[in-house]
Amino acid sequence: MDFSDIFFPRERKCMAADLSPSVHWAQRHITKRSKEYPERLIYDHELLYVQTGDIEVYVNGKVYHATTGSLVYFGAGVPHRIKVLKGNEANFLGIHFDYFDEHDVARDEDIIVVEPNPRLERFCAEPKIEELAVPSEIPVRIPPASIVAAMEMVIEEFTLRQTGYEAIVRGYMLQIVVELLRVPSGEAMETSHLVKLEELRQWIQQHYSSDCSNTALAARANWNEDYLAKLFKAAFGLTPNKYVQSVRLREAKRLLRESALSIEEIAGLMGYADLHYFSRLFSQREGIPPREYRRLASVY
Repeated sequence: MDFSDIFFPRERKCMAADLSPSVHWAQRHITKRSKEYPERLIYDHELLYVQTGDIEVYVNGKVYHATTGSLVYFGAGVPHRIKVLKGNEANFLGIHFDYFDEHDVARDEDIIVVEPNPRLERFCAEPKIEELAVPSEIPVRIPPASIVAAMEMVIEEFTLRQTGYEAIVRGYMLQIVVELLRVPSGEAMETSHLVKLEELRQWIQQHYSSDCSNTALAARANWNEDYLAKLFKAAFGLTPNKYVQSVRLREAKRLLRESALSIEEIAGLMGYADLHYFSRLFSQREGIPPREYRRLASVY
């Protein structure tokens, strides 16, 4: 069947009170490098939280970068796949779900599209609620801690399946989907702004050693600095400066563990010309200086 003229995920206009999410599959799982699944379609929606790993995410022909701490969203009917970039594997929290309790699942084939001519009505809808975001438009994001904690509880309850687990799972999923739909500041944010912010976050992930000052980032987004800072904090929970620091320190820790580069060389690669400033920043964040972190990492 030709779906070329249909936009996925299919939208369903509704009110927040109409949401009744159900979970079809929830697990902690590992994807091995070179053993990733091929490009696929799913009937429902999927959330993948990257617990550890560095991956490329392919969604509808576009490529995104996701690392430890990222949340990946795959919408129903949207072609997607992942690729592990560094190390041998990536570890995930994974949940397949729908928004309106509209999909019955008895086997894997009820989630993943394997039939040559799938029926359009089997693809789950995505809510379109006035003044709220559309989750599928931001395939990779940094989630608030509350979403991660709720995902962990969904997986635990879904795995143990104790009496009444369905109600508990539904409650946690309702929290997750509302947070996905709602801008953290409580203010409506234009979709175009969310897309631009995500593009900016992806740029930081790949160019963290470049000039990532508020001035430079604002110029890339064509916004003034105060406006950038306000929108970035609302979307990701961190100021641009704090986010850049977190990316740089994450990469610095990786190099301290995995390379023989000197601490001064690592500081330079992270965009810090002043070694003392880098060491002070590292110590404030990690509780120990870079040299001690490297020594302990070699022991364990």
